[in-house]
Amino acid sequence: MIDPKILNSIDIAMTLLLREMRSPEALVLMYAIGLQESRFIYRRQIVSGTPTGPAKGFLQFERGGGCKGVVEHQASRYWMHKVCMNHGYQFQRNRDLERD
Repeated sequence: MIDPKILNSIDIAMTLLLREMRSPEALVLMYAIGLQESRFIYRRQIVSGTPTGPAKGFLQFERGGGCKGVVEHQASRYWMHKVCMNHGYQFQRNRDLERD
């Protein structure tokens, strides 16, 4: 079972997206990725039994993997940057998100 606080956070995050991006299928995909990658328990990738891996967050994004794809892909980069700016964050390619 997924913690209700996490479910609420996902619901809130989904409201930031375009209506077309908020489909029931997209929500199921978010749950499936989180359950597969971290079981919505670990915010840092587990390596050899300890949370030391490069992937972060319940969906286990890595700077050179999914994050890079979202930031650079023509279908998502505009929206990713817009959401970050609307919440006071500036993305810097080689660093973590920093709040302005």
